[in-house]
Amino acid sequence: RDLHSFPTRRSSDLAVDQFKDAMEAATARTLAQQGLTAVPLSSGNINLPKGVTGRDVLVDLRPSGRSRRLYVVKNRTGYLIDCETSVTTWKEAEPFFDQIIRSFTLD
Repeated sequence: RDLHSFPTRRSSDLAVDQFKDAMEAATARTLAQQGLTAVPLSSGNINLPKGVTGRDVLVDLRPSGRSRRLYVVKNRTGYLIDCETSVTTWKEAEPFFDQIIRSFTLD
């Protein structure tokens, strides 16, 4: 699991979507250079503690990985949590990834 932060131009629901789209495109390019393909499985809104909202994305990293990503923008900073493992260990890791993502807060 990784936590990254990036400066953004604004803070809003639109900013979260723009941040998510830009990061997903950049990640797909990086993965392609490694011979991997990112295949989105699901994407939706998520409500987190202390009124934090974000986008929750599940992606297959073909041929053998899976990633759950959380995107949040607050005070013109974009946050990305990326929880990634192989497909074979996903079932065991998924509850821990869910706990990590659902406990993310910002003050």
